[in-house]
Amino acid sequence: MSIDLIEIRWEQILILLHVIQASSSKNIDTIQRWYGLKSTDFYGTINFLRDINLLKLVDGEVKLLSEFKIISTDQGLKNLVVTTLINCNSDLNKYFGDFLIYFEENQGIYSLSQTLKDRLTNSGPRNFFISLGLLQFDSITNRYIASSEMSTIIQGAHRPLSYRSFKTRIKQEEILGYNAEILILRAEKEKLHRHPDLQKKIVHMSQVDVTAGYDIRSFSEQNGSFIKKYIEVKAVSKNDFRFFWSRNEINKSKIFGDLYYLYLIPISDRGEFETDNLKEIMNPYERVFKDNDSWINTVELTSFYLSK
Repeated sequence: MSIDLIEIRWEQILILLHVIQASSSKNIDTIQRWYGLKSTDFYGTINFLRDINLLKLVDGEVKLLSEFKIISTDQGLKNLVVTTLINCNSDLNKYFGDFLIYFEENQGIYSLSQTLKDRLTNSGPRNFFISLGLLQFDSITNRYIASSEMSTIIQGAHRPLSYRSFKTRIKQEEILGYNAEILILRAEKEKLHRHPDLQKKIVHMSQVDVTAGYDIRSFSEQNGSFIKKYIEVKAVSKNDFRFFWSRNEINKSKIFGDLYYLYLIPISDRGEFETDNLKEIMNPYERVFKDNDSWINTVELTSFYLSK
């Protein structure tokens, strides 16, 4: 199973377990047929249980862990699945565990802020715990609140982020940024569909020169003529439009002034681009960087050098 694509819900697992327990035949085709009448993603669900060693496939038949024979309630099934997931030695354990370490504790309550990173790189674990009833979103604080049962799980999972997981997270964010750029690149070409000569001159600069300070060089029409426009693309949280802006990008926005545009594409909870809510900001140096009333500037990194 590719852990990058996990979108399993507890309801799917519960249905599969019920089907296996109720079916006289454990043949995988039979189980799949009965499961398909009630839910979806059969192989994703069965592989999830295989990866945490609660289920095996032997000669085309589904074999559940012996512990299932003594469990008669849905709550018991849930406890077994969650406990095994958190304690097993597998990539899934690392995947879910790395999600849990980002929860913050305040007066005994664990919660997670709804950042872009949480929604995209951790949508699988987050939605899984929500489906279990262990996590809920508080629209007032804009945070995910853990139940008491979930808090116990989190306390046991707080550990350093592995280098491998860190690299995976960075890679996912790079892919997200690239896909956002491609979306805007296509939109810019569509705007100039009546001007094929200009279409050909649109440049995906981030793939040509990473020091350019912008992602796309395109054209805009002003007073009947076309002039160059320099576009920096950011995939952002749909709630606060938070983004990171490098010093080089800020400097280029100052230099190009009204020719420089900041395109902010919000991401939905499902990790999809919300193009209808795209913000196109001309001259963001004046309208963002210097606008302390509408935008909050937070310093994330400070550099130092020896004076002597």
